Amino acid sequence: MASDVIFEPLNFRNLTVKNRIFRSNTYGNFNDPDGIGTPERIAWEEKFARGGVGAILSSVVPVANTGRMAPNCPTLHEDDRIPFWQKVAETVHHYDCKYIVQLSYGGSHLGLLSSQLTPDGIQEIIQDFADAARRSREAGLDGVEIDATSGGTGQFIADLTESRTKPPVNLIAQFLRGDVNPRTDDYGQSLENRCRFLIEVVKAIRQQVGDDFHLQIKIEGGENLEEDIQIAQNLEIAGADALHAGSKVPQSQRSLTDFPLDIQGPHINATQRLKQAVNIPVLCTGGFQTASYIRHAIAGGYCDGVTIARALIANSNLVNQFAQGDDSPERPCSYCEKCRINLVDNPLGCYDVTRYDGNYGEMIREMMSVYLHPGK
Repeated sequence: MASDVIFEPLNFRNLTVKNRIFRSNTYGNFNDPDGIGTPERIAWEEKFARGGVGAILSSVVPVANTGRMAPNCPTLHEDDRIPFWQKVAETVHHYDCKYIVQLSYGGSHLGLLSSQLTPDGIQEIIQDFADAARRSREAGLDGVEIDATSGGTGQFIADLTESRTKPPVNLIAQFLRGDVNPRTDDYGQSLENRCRFLIEVVKAIRQQVGDDFHLQIKIEGGENLEEDIQIAQNLEIAGADALHAGSKVPQSQRSLTDFPLDIQGPHINATQRLKQAVNIPVLCTGGFQTASYIRHAIAGGYCDGVTIARALIANSNLVNQFAQGDDSPERPCSYCEKCRINLVDNPLGCYDVTRYDGNYGEMIREMMSVYLHPGK
């Protein structure tokens, strides 16, 4: 497979990943309510490492207990969490798979936390990010990703009960977005000021972990692309090693008459614009499921690698199938969104029973495998 761009190593400044397919951030609700990780969580991550992905991007990991975006998020806010993450790293490394933990801080679901923070409060949260990055390195993880997006798990959960007109749950996004940031000090109004919080997070992390630990940022790359490009360029200057952008294209945007294996939307063009504006690798997320389309995205210069969540939830061994010469899975993801609808109260997995020929028992057995055989 040496001639296949999918299986060419992706070289970052401080990290090399064996292929160009990453398991994207996906919340699994596998942890204890206090944020302590479980064997089931490790078994869940192992599924994708065993299935052939080059790297795994974790679900949101709050850097402080006050910054949780969703129930049962695993945390990195204390040193006593390091041993669990060491086990995660050891498990996925067995398959020559890298693990990048996504650090986050959730603003209030009921108000605009970014507008309420004092300068001292801002510096405290910046330090929380830096300390969590230091713990990531000590745990033997391969890098960190800073979540700077408005969407994601926290926003999805908030949207189940709240209006979409509410501000983004993600604190960094609250600072970045001019339509919700009301501050008139050094953290508001101009784009330079709205970027300041994120840039200071990046610089604080670099001070803690040095220049030789992988650091990437997940940004919007969508509706306000010109601003996103400026943000991306500022992040590169500040010390980011890579960017992660694109869009989780919702089921409502796919064709109802001609089912697509890949969702070919404008997000890939936006990611290409970002890639052209910076000199660091750019990862694209959003509706990838066939080897041919992934090759098109990478070889065509739209991105350097792709990240996949739903299609891998449906087929955790998708990359191994590509390596065997398959262009698409035998039972592809239908983008029905049932996995996300169930994720708060039920185990994460594929709930599209039609993929199991209507065999509900087979569907449940697959979903419960991480509980029946934790760590195996």
